[in-house]
Amino acid sequence: MARHMGHYFDLLEIPWHGWHRGDGVPALERASRSAAAVLLLIPDSAIADFVRDHDRPLGRAPRVHFSGSVAVDGVQCCHPLGSFGRVLHTEALYRRIVFVCDPGPRSFTDLFPRLPNRHQVLDPELRPRYHALAVLSGNFTVLLWKKVREELAHMGLPGEATEAYMETVFENLRVDPEGSLTGPLSRGDVGTIRRNLQALGSDPFRDVYRAFVRAMGMEVAE
Repeated sequence: MARHMGHYFDLLEIPWHGWHRGDGVPALERASRSAAAVLLLIPDSAIADFVRDHDRPLGRAPRVHFSGSVAVDGVQCCHPLGSFGRVLHTEALYRRIVFVCDPGPRSFTDLFPRLPNRHQVLDPELRPRYHALAVLSGNFTVLLWKKVREELAHMGLPGEATEAYMETVFENLRVDPEGSLTGPLSRGDVGTIRRNLQALGSDPFRDVYRAFVRAMGMEVAE
């Protein structure tokens, strides 16, 4: 996340200063002293302890974390609803990302006056479920597509075949979200679903398939 935000700031020509633990506490104190906001882009489980252990060096600038799942006293949440892996995004895509924020003493525009992104304030009580949905849709989608790509490659299908399939799925979802579901689940085709489950055999993804069938309100006896 820190790499992505630094890259985005560079694209927008927004000055920023990064700090790593190896730089030492005096460097953190110097950087925080001149900061308009301090972004704590570290693992979720480390945020509270880091704030407690470095309260004085962090200075008086507003503190912001990007975690969608934790709440830390004195640190405002602004969670960017996007996927941030090893590949950096284009400026156009970064600009489209919506920040989901806790209500706090400062607004998103106060914290990030030069960011063009939209933002949405969310009731903190809703944030745990919001984040669970983000993981469900983003992380689990990646696991499904990695599974399919690897297995189809072992069957001799080129990567381009999976990519084209993926693009058609997401284009349907983008253009017609309500009518984008296709295949046996959309038709209620119990016979095909049963054969699919049998074909997966002892694969752990068999349970994933069955869970989605049940989520659709269907039960299929084998």
